[in-house]
Amino acid sequence: MRRTPWRLSAALLAPLLGAGAQSATVAVDFRLTALESSTPVAGAAVLLLLGDAAEARQAGAGQRFVTDGEGRARLTLPAVQIERRWISVPLAQTGISLPRRVDHLPVALVLDQALPQADGRVLHQPWLHRLDIDCLDADTCSTSDITAAWAPDAGGDWTRPVRYGQPSPQLPELGGLVLSTPAYRCADFLLTPLSADRSRWSLRLWLQRRPLPVRR
Repeated sequence: MRRTPWRLSAALLAPLLGAGAQSATVAVDFRLTALESSTPVAGAAVLLLLGDAAEARQAGAGQRFVTDGEGRARLTLPAVQIERRWISVPLAQTGISLPRRVDHLPVALVLDQALPQADGRVLHQPWLHRLDIDCLDADTCSTSDITAAWAPDAGGDWTRPVRYGQPSPQLPELGGLVLSTPAYRCADFLLTPLSADRSRWSLRLWLQRRPLPVRR
């Protein structure tokens, strides 16, 4: 798989060039391991939602599953919105960017967040993590990795944003702990159409879990 460091400018290009979305079925091959390792994270509870960023932040949305002994899960999600949008893609080393139309899939995952406490305890809380995948063709996809996360409110909706690299006063459960990065990173991914009418797709998604945050 080839990856390209695309800079997104969909907000500027879409009104001029148009964008659209269609409903599709997506066969997901999900994998979760330790950081920089193939060591599986087995028995991890995950909630996955594809294609609707607004719906993802509401309690009850998405498909729940648990990783098996190999840290994997395979499932099929129906009625996923695969969007066609325009982004700006750099042209080789020219410094010039050109508009290209890509397949865009928002991905939201609820995963466990470990929060070391000042008294030595470790609090575990489900957090919603967001990333986007853009694919230019069948084997060229790009992602900015996990760029945002939210903690749940009293009603179970994920409305409290996490601020990486700075204090998050809206999250008292952190106890002043400053998280420098998300607890997970995207190690491998590929979104591929399986049918000519683009009604069936496959998504390979491999996440790695970082070690427990350290209080300093």
